[in-house]
Amino acid sequence: MNQTLVLVIVFFVLGISSQVRGDVEILDKVGGIVKISQSQKRWELREKVCVVRVDKELACGRVVEADDFTASIDLGDVASEIRTGDRFQTYDYRLDNLGIISAGVELGSGYYFPYLHLQYALTVNWHLGFWGAYSRNTTQGFAIKNYGARATLNYYADYLPFRNFWFLLGVGLYNISVTPPAQAEMSNTVVNVMSTVGYRHEFTRRFNAGFGIGFQYLPDKFPTVPLGWRDFEFVAHFDVGIWL
Repeated sequence: MNQTLVLVIVFFVLGISSQVRGDVEILDKVGGIVKISQSQKRWELREKVCVVRVDKELACGRVVEADDFTASIDLGDVASEIRTGDRFQTYDYRLDNLGIISAGVELGSGYYFPYLHLQYALTVNWHLGFWGAYSRNTTQGFAIKNYGARATLNYYADYLPFRNFWFLLGVGLYNISVTPPAQAEMSNTVVNVMSTVGYRHEFTRRFNAGFGIGFQYLPDKFPTVPLGWRDFEFVAHFDVGIWL
């Protein structure tokens, strides 16, 4: 009787542990690809899957091949570290990395604008942002002050938000104020459009950095004042960010 009870308890515990593992068995590891079994069709082609050991996320990757019984996941260099007992679970971007805030500098041929950029993930790849910039300097006796904001649309070509190839399109308004020597301040508000391509790299799960190069339209309404830029201008920007 006691032996029967022990066997029942052992099989019960083993059954629970197999469910915790998601009924997954590692079948093969070739390069960065891990092939696993699945008791039912759980993951589709190109779906995002993460591997978790205890409470630590080891890696996330895309399903590159799947059928009713197996799935092959591209986990890159981490694939060799995956072992039996690790949990495979569908990645949900809404539970992690909803947004980032970054501080950086925007550079033109004759100017620079410090800025803050807040981005929010709409999907894994598409993000909305708010870009605010401010600068103040003196050139040839003219006191020049610029401040403005852009709404940005950002695209990242990766299976996780805010990583890899980065396309940015921003549209907004900039106020430009000029104070000539011994004269009253003059100001004008203009429409600004900027488009860049670049790359954002994740150093840790907390810190990241990005850069972009492209062009912007920032009309010069003060032809007699050396503002430092032309209407159509080459632009580059660099920033360091943190996850929110």
